[in-house]
Amino acid sequence: MRIGSTRLGAVALAGLLVLAGCGAPGSGDGTGGEGDVEATLTPVEVPGESAAPGRSIAELPPGIAPDGVEDAFALARAHTEQLEGRSYTVRSVVTLRYANGTLRGRRRTVARVGADRSRFHVVHVTDGPRPPFRPVRQGSVRAPGRSAFWSDGRRLLWSVTRPNGTVYRSVPPDEYDPGESGVWERWQGPADTGGEDVYLVFNAVRTSVTGEPGEDGSDGLVRIESTGRSSAGSVAEAHSLGAAYEYPLGAAFDTVSSVELTATVGPEGRVREYRFAYVVGDEDTRIRVVRRVGYTAVGETRIARPGWHDRAVGDTNGTAATGEATDTPA
Repeated sequence: MRIGSTRLGAVALAGLLVLAGCGAPGSGDGTGGEGDVEATLTPVEVPGESAAPGRSIAELPPGIAPDGVEDAFALARAHTEQLEGRSYTVRSVVTLRYANGTLRGRRRTVARVGADRSRFHVVHVTDGPRPPFRPVRQGSVRAPGRSAFWSDGRRLLWSVTRPNGTVYRSVPPDEYDPGESGVWERWQGPADTGGEDVYLVFNAVRTSVTGEPGEDGSDGLVRIESTGRSSAGSVAEAHSLGAAYEYPLGAAFDTVSSVELTATVGPEGRVREYRFAYVVGDEDTRIRVVRRVGYTAVGETRIARPGWHDRAVGDTNGTAATGEATDTPA
């Protein structure tokens, strides 16, 4: 099957719309610090491999059976429900490399979201000759740089780095509608986090449980590993399987191979982190994609002012400034 610019089939889409609203965008307490994007995007360690699973279904997270993920939608729904109405921090790293190991592009994202979703701070940093897209003021760009978006629920500020400097902009309270549906997800950029993504990733592979709940002091965490690609049983499933591999390349490829997934899931169904890797393309254009996503500080994330707050408030016309933005994610 050709992997192209597909959309989820009607059956899958009806369910995924319920999942899409529970957002993004490692370790840490969710408060941020200087250099946070560059220094702390390595996901938290997962428990080591253990003996074959022996727990009953009742003791495993929703959607997971003793022999692997049985219902990816049930798992995604549980993950979404665990984040609903709670603040959290999500860190993601997407890395693209050619067959010889040369970096094609990378995007590192830290997203901190308040419980009501009107308060958030999202920072994207991209590098490499052809990095994944990152959002800017209007739309998105595939270019190295930094984009940061912050809101206290009353106004929206952003800072976008360009080759000739950094542009700051403020949308004042009388022009900003924090209640607009999906407003913060817009600045999150192309989706690589949240309930919908959990469904797509865990539905795209066959899996097994390699770590039992409670082993090695893991507090009920379950370790999941892939055993191969899933086979489409319906048109809707075929669409969703293709969608899992489309992002972040945004291009059609005839082949997908070397698929790997490792994940850690809590007993209540919240995905703590996952690593999803695969190779696309033929012998002439083979690209290895590795996506790492980690959720932390659930219910404990604070949204503080970034270091460039005052500059953005005073620069509502978006005048270009010299130098880079000094960003302190919070």
